[in-house]
Parts: sequence; structure tokens; C-alpha cells
Amino acid sequence: MDLVMQFNGHLGVGLALYNDYLDYNNVGTVTRFYYKDLKSVGFGKGVGFGFFGCNGSISLEGTGKICPFKGKFNNEAEKVYNFLQKRIDEIKSSKAVPAVPKTSSSDELIKFKQLLDSGVITQAEFDAKKKQLLGL
Repeated sequence: MDLVMQFNGHLGVGLALYNDYLDYNNVGTVTRFYYKDLKSVGFGKGVGFGFFGCNGSISLEGTGKICPFKGKFNNEAEKVYNFLQKRIDEIKSSKAVPAVPKTSSSDELIKFKQLLDSGVITQAEFDAKKKQLLGL
């Protein structure tokens, strides 16, 4: 996979973003997270610059992992957050809903014949359904 984006946070924490996953690097220990397994991401902007500034963070919700960053990197961090949220949303929306197998007219007709034979529907109901299924 090709690296899409990299973000070096604060305190030795960084993120390497790929199309299907990200590598979370915490002072040399790398953990891989696939977007399909992430519920969401959080983002909080840092405030101020320099020594007295307050760190911002990108959080990987449900993993306990955060990537802190200095306030001067708010714009870069927001791009990372937007990319992550977009990929997670795309993957969630692309999860295919299992297709309901289509039944043929003959399968439906057999089903209604069984209902007729068991007394659940009348002959008239069966005949009407048969005409409908056969397009008569």
C-alpha cells in the first residue's frame, strides 16, 4: 500500500495513513488499525503556541489511542482527521447489504400451492396469485 499521508504528533506519537489502514506509532511501537474496524475518530484543536500552549489531539475512538499535537499544527491535524473520517464513512457506507435471494415465479407458485394444500389460503386466492405470478 502507498502512504497517503503522514502526521508527526507530539511526544513521539505519529500516524501513517494508507487507503485501508493507519499505523499508529508511539515512540517506535507501531500498531496497525484498519479503518473498517474503527468506529470513529475525534479531533480537538490545540490552543496557543510554544511552551504554554495546550495540546490538541486526534483520537481513535474505541482504541484508547490518541495522537497529541501542538496548536501550531492544527491545520495539518485537521486534514488528517478529515481524511480519517472520510475513509471510515466510505467504508461503512460501502459495506454491502447482503442481497436477498430472488425467488422465481415457479418457486413462489410452489410456495402458494403448499399454502393451498395446507388450507392456509383458498383456491380463489391461489388462482389469483397464480395469474399474477404468470402474468396472465
